[in-house]
Formats: sequence, structure tokens, C-alpha cells
Amino acid sequence: MFLTVIFTIIVMVSMALFLHPILEILGAGVSIYTMGLALSYGNILFTGSIFLVFTATAYGILLGEGNVKKTTYAMSFGAILNIILDPIFIYVLDWGMAGAGLATVVSLGVVSFIVLYWFRKDTYINFSLKCFGFSKDILKKILAVGMPAGAEFIIIAILEGILIMILVTVSGTDAVAVYSLGWVVIMIAIVPILSVTDSVVPVVGASFGAGRYENLETIQNYSLKIATLIAIITAVTTFILAPYIAELFTYSPETIGLHGLITDFLRVMSLFCIVIPAGYISLSIFQGLGKGLYSLILNIVSDLVLMVLFAYILAIPLGMGQYSVWWGIVIGDIIGSIIGFVWSKLYIKKIITTKG
Repeated sequence: MFLTVIFTIIVMVSMALFLHPILEILGAGVSIYTMGLALSYGNILFTGSIFLVFTATAYGILLGEGNVKKTTYAMSFGAILNIILDPIFIYVLDWGMAGAGLATVVSLGVVSFIVLYWFRKDTYINFSLKCFGFSKDILKKILAVGMPAGAEFIIIAILEGILIMILVTVSGTDAVAVYSLGWVVIMIAIVPILSVTDSVVPVVGASFGAGRYENLETIQNYSLKIATLIAIITAVTTFILAPYIAELFTYSPETIGLHGLITDFLRVMSLFCIVIPAGYISLSIFQGLGKGLYSLILNIVSDLVLMVLFAYILAIPLGMGQYSVWWGIVIGDIIGSIIGFVWSKLYIKKIITTKG
């Protein structure tokens, strides 16, 4: 929790200094109106970032306890409260984009206090300064996993920024709208897959800590089978329902022209849904084994190297337009997932051979 406070301060100061130039790099600078909206949303969100960081840390602790239900309850309540507050703050109170940011901060703030109450009443861990003792060893272990894991989120943000710049270059701002709207749908679609891959971290960690190294291979195989089955169902469903899902975002005269593009995006990304289990499970295995650096390296290779490389080649030299970014994500993830699966498989075999 001390690290949470420290990193929150760093984030707040950094965004206060660099939010405007970052938004310009991402393309918001083309319009004063767009920049104003982005700043009004971003400034409020980063001001309340303590709740964002705290809830992420708290969810990790609850998952580490095996308390998946409480994590789900907290996340669901926060999402529902955000959905309720958004129209009230944006339209009823007429706070616009700032209202959207405030709704997120308030929702996370309420969830934070609920989680704090649970920690005092109904969890294995009870936060108390009286019980705190500084441990350099524990600090190193937290940072060994936490820093690479945090860097992975930075990598994702950098990837998004690069892909958006490519989209603006080859197809304009409409392509960014298609990508952003479609990506929201894909992220919702892969939630069941991520629920399986995320569960691998504590299960692997528990088995490794208990010295049951032979279980690691079993965990990898079972999680891959379950996640892949869910992924296939998700991909087929997304492919079939793509036109109808696109209608949810293109009902207005201003957006109706994006219907076909969003449909195409969702159908291309359905392939992405199928291949992500192997890659994400590999990341979770390395994190569960305390090898956060390996997870970070795999993420860099898959996202910043392969996805960006293929997106650029298809977009600029081959001139495939915005479709290049979509296929770049898919191709890069396929190759990255194969690399990650083979690497994690060999690493598990090494552990069983040397320690089993």
C-alpha cells in the first residue's frame, strides 16, 4: 500500500507535466475542441488516480487470497455505479466529458472504501500500521513481479499510441473511431478468456511455492484447453453478431457510415480472440513463477515489436489502409503467442527436471 501511494504521486505529477504533449502526440492536437475534451477528462481521472491504483492493488491481494467472489463483486459494483453516474454527470448536471471522468473517479472511490471495509472485517489480511515492519526482501519480491507487470501496461499504452498514429496517417480520424469502438467490444468479449488466464497466476504461484512442480505442466494444459474452448465460442459469436453489434455504435446520422468498417473490424479481431489464450497464459505462468522480467520481455516482443512491425509494413509500404492495423495485431499476436507458449513450456520442463 505504501508503494501504491508512492506510484500514485509519481503518476499525478507526471501527468500534470506531460498530459498535454502526450495528447498532442496521440492526435488530439488537430482540434482545439478535441484537446479540451481530452484534457478535461484526463485531468480529473489522473487527479483521482489514487482510487484507480488502490483498487488494482486490492484486487491483486484478494485474488492472492483466492477471494475471487469479492473481487468480482467489487468490479461489478464499480462498473454498474459508473454506468449509472455517467449520464447523470454528463447530461443531467451538464458537466460533459469532465463528468465522465468524475463518474469514474467517484465509482472507484466508493469501491475503494468498500474494499477497505472488507480488509478490516472479512479477509485474511488486515491492514494495520502496528503490524508493519520494513522488509527489504519482501520489497524486492513485490517489485520483481510488480515492476515488469506495470511496465506491461505502459507497453500496451505505447502500442495503442503507435497504432493510432498509423491509423491517423493512413486513414484519418474515422479509422481511430472504428478502432476505438471496436476494441471496446473485443475487450468485453475476451473477459471470460482473461478470467481463466488471470487465475493461472495464483494457482501457479501456490504450486511452485509448495514444491509441486509436476502440477505446473498440468495447470498449463488445462488452462489452455479451457481458455481456447471459450475463445472459439467467443470468436464465432463475435463473427456472427458483428453487424448487429456495430449497429449499437452507428445509430446516429454522423456514425452510420462506420457500420461496415466496425463490422469488418470485429470479424478480423475474432481471430485475435482465438489466439490470445496461449500468449496470455504464458505471461501468467511467468508472473506466477516470479519471473516478471520474462513476462515483460514476451510482452515487448509480441506487442511493441511484432504487432507494430506488421501493422507498419502492411500500412505504409503495402498501403492496406486501416485494415493493416487490424491484421498487424492478429499476425503479431499469433507469432507472439507461439513464442510465449514454447518458451513457457520449455521453462516448466526445466523446473521439473532440475527441482522435481
